[in-house]
Amino acid sequence: MAITSEQYFYALNGAVLKNKNDLLEFLKTVDSSTFKHHVNLEKNDFANWIDGVLKEKRLAKKISQTNNPEEMINYIGETIKQKDQKKMDKKSVITLLVNSING
Repeated sequence: MAITSEQYFYALNGAVLKNKNDLLEFLKTVDSSTFKHHVNLEKNDFANWIDGVLKEKRLAKKISQTNNPEEMINYIGETIKQKDQKKMDKKSVITLLVNSING
């Protein structure tokens, strides 16, 4: 899913996030003051961005329920891994079909 520059996540520390992979890497290195600016008792900017821009409601719900960057990293990593697995499953099916047609 492609998003426009207006939909990018612009972090307090100047980081620009364009997708889940960017957010994952950002969370691995973000300083605590920047993290707390975006995730605190009043708001969770990451969950809002994931829901509103990336349109991933299930992930947004999980992210919204934590204020721990390590947990967020785990949740995001799992969704990326699941998506990669689905791609591999589709590729395997296509390969089997092509092989059966050619074989």
